[in-house]
Amino acid sequence: MDKNNAPVTTGNDELRTVIESAGLGVFEFYPLSGEMRWSARAREQFGLSADAPVNYNLFLVGLHPEDRTRITALLDGAFRREQEGGFSAEFRTAGIEDGKERLIALSGRAFFNQRGEAVQLLCTTQDISERGRAGPDTRQTEELFRTVFDSVYEGILLHAPDGSILDMNEQFLAMYRVGREQLRKLTIADISSTANPLGQLPKIWAKVMAGEKQLFEWKAKRPADGTTFDVEVFLNRFEMRGQAVILAAVRDISDRKRLEEALRLSEERYRLLFDKSPFPKWVIDLEAFRVLEVNDAAVNHYGYSRQEFGALSLAEIRTPGEFERFVQWVKTCAARGERFEGQVQTKHRKKSGEVFDADVRYTEIMYNGRRAGLGVIIDITERKRTEEALRESEGRYRALISASSQVLYRMSPDWSAMRQLQGGSFIADTEKPNPNWLQEYIHPDDQKRVLEAIGEAVRNGTVFELEHRVRRVDGTLGWTFSRAVPVRNAAGEIVEWFGAASDITDRKRAEQERERLIEELKRSNSELQQFAYVASHDLQEPLRTVASYVELLSLKYKGKIDATADRYIGYAVEGANRMSELINDLLAYSRVGTRGKPFERTDMRTVYERAVANLRRAVKESGARITTAALPAVIGDDTQLVLLMQNLIANAVKFHKPDVAPEIHISAERGGNAWVFGVHDNGIGIEPRFFDRIFVIFQRLHTREEYSGTGIGLAICRRIVERHGGRIWVESNPEEGSTFYFSMPDR
Repeated sequence: MDKNNAPVTTGNDELRTVIESAGLGVFEFYPLSGEMRWSARAREQFGLSADAPVNYNLFLVGLHPEDRTRITALLDGAFRREQEGGFSAEFRTAGIEDGKERLIALSGRAFFNQRGEAVQLLCTTQDISERGRAGPDTRQTEELFRTVFDSVYEGILLHAPDGSILDMNEQFLAMYRVGREQLRKLTIADISSTANPLGQLPKIWAKVMAGEKQLFEWKAKRPADGTTFDVEVFLNRFEMRGQAVILAAVRDISDRKRLEEALRLSEERYRLLFDKSPFPKWVIDLEAFRVLEVNDAAVNHYGYSRQEFGALSLAEIRTPGEFERFVQWVKTCAARGERFEGQVQTKHRKKSGEVFDADVRYTEIMYNGRRAGLGVIIDITERKRTEEALRESEGRYRALISASSQVLYRMSPDWSAMRQLQGGSFIADTEKPNPNWLQEYIHPDDQKRVLEAIGEAVRNGTVFELEHRVRRVDGTLGWTFSRAVPVRNAAGEIVEWFGAASDITDRKRAEQERERLIEELKRSNSELQQFAYVASHDLQEPLRTVASYVELLSLKYKGKIDATADRYIGYAVEGANRMSELINDLLAYSRVGTRGKPFERTDMRTVYERAVANLRRAVKESGARITTAALPAVIGDDTQLVLLMQNLIANAVKFHKPDVAPEIHISAERGGNAWVFGVHDNGIGIEPRFFDRIFVIFQRLHTREEYSGTGIGLAICRRIVERHGGRIWVESNPEEGSTFYFSMPDR
């Protein structure tokens, strides 16, 4: 039985013996727990054997049918505090086992806790079936009274209506810590705290003398040291030797008061935790499965008012099937004699019809005398969705691992251990933490670089990225590009690293092969450029000698031999000049990539003016008209840019229509991150099928008789533009003129 709900015991084994020796029976009933205790005499009076099981329902069955309603109403009234000072009645028993009818005199009293709940019913019974039998003589009665008087657990005090003390039992003396003779010299006021309404005592005593029993709480005082303590006082009129006195039954309720205060504080804490909790809470009847009480959070979350909750069955809140499983859980606990306690995830329905996932924690409690379950409900709908999304994500992650050609790995926060590695067919897998991953997987020559990159990433909390060599599944060495990101918790702390590594072995081999070819190409180009320079330089000297002597022959013998000789000499002079021009152009082409100056800011207007100045004679002879738009400054090699502009303008002057003066316009427009320049002319144009061919070295579209040149000019232009990071192209149609465009990055 709950100690907080237990009254102070009103008797002991010795007292029970005395009561039973006087032919009295005793029974006690505890409504909150349903427990009932019957003395042997009471069992006998109801016609029961000594070992028969007893309970309150059996007590009611044992009442004579004609008296049952009256006695039941009397006891129900006692539970409702209608007989504060106690009650008495006479009734007949039916003789439950022996069938013998008996007339019983009943006296009793109900006791209540701080909340006003009945916690104990204490009754005495006496068989008065033979009223005519002679009672005990006066001496025996006096002895019996004194024995009972001194054996009662409570303190008993007899005093006159004026408050003077007449007699008391041993329990009273022990309670007040005073001697009998000393106490007889005192009054009630002397053993009462001044905190009491002492002025009310005469009125209370007057009511008692008029036959009204009184029950109240009082602050008692010990006369020896003045300490006070709480008592419960029951006053009744008592005839002692023909004189009417007041009998005070005094019970020390200090412990009960402390318990009640603790209970009050506990109740306040319970109310605070229950009513103010942010989580929905309720109390449900574990037999009827109805809601007994809810807090504000439950009202707000479910949408029902408290009144509506009170009319609900748990079946109306749980979804089909869930309620049946809950009932079975409760019944299983009861059948095993276990407390109903535990946690369950289920589905609940709100008033709106919305169903949500609930995590409910139940604890069994006693609530107004019945088994109940205190439930704390947490809406885990979002958590369920998150868990489902996590499961789907995990499934996708696993599928990605299976389908991916990449190596996926997880590392501890300081990279001291590899927690997991899915290496596919590239690196051996590991599902267990591996502290030796560096030695097992990383090439010895790369381990230092790897550790340095890890150290920097861990110190700064940044991404780890590195290309390095690893030991592959087949034992050979391969190359990988590894990238790992830190995974942080809610506090921002790194809890692990998640990384992916790609097999770049083929790419590395290709890069190595490319580097080899580039080096070989550089060497070849260097040799070629050296050859071109040497060849052109070494060829110039004998060519100048040949040209000089051929010109001397022309001067000395022209017109002196015959026309054929003059023609041959002319061919020789023309060939020598053409060879000299070709060597010079070839030398210029080879020097674009090797003799270029560092790039610097260059004004294209100045470039244009220098190019036109260099072409002054050709422009004058052709009658060409050249215009230009505003030209920007670019970053480049001014000498090469002059050569580029000069070659394009020279071509526009050279390839003009017969009897039509060339008209040339230079334009410049911004296009993205570059400047696009255009050299527009009204010349003979070019067929589109020759657009690519004209930029190839030594490629010509016309005979030397039609147009002079070596076929290297546009090839030099393309090489200059490409060195500057741009491109060159042409737009044209025959007889419609041409536009040569080239782009220059706007650095």
